[in-house]
Amino acid sequence: MAFPRISNQALAAAGFSPPSQANSYYPKTIPPSHVHLGTPTTVNQQWAGDGYVWVTFVSLKVNGNFYARLAQNANGTFSATLPSGAAWPDGMYNAVNALGILQ
Repeated sequence: MAFPRISNQALAAAGFSPPSQANSYYPKTIPPSHVHLGTPTTVNQQWAGDGYVWVTFVSLKVNGNFYARLAQNANGTFSATLPSGAAWPDGMYNAVNALGILQ
């Protein structure tokens, strides 16, 4: 399956933390309610390139508890509809949408 390729600059512009150990977070201070992105530089021996990462998953936490993990579409984007029709927590949709990885 394809994964979206995102620049570190785009992550920063959307308010995410710099990728570290294949993870990036919004907000970058990692409070109890946050977005967690899987951001490795290499997937299936494919390097993302200097200053880029792949986004392999999008997970949401609210008050320190797992809230939702976005389903990935066949084209590599992620579903903007949360499982079970749950509502997006404040600010999280806009941050993820700013990356251009939702459909």
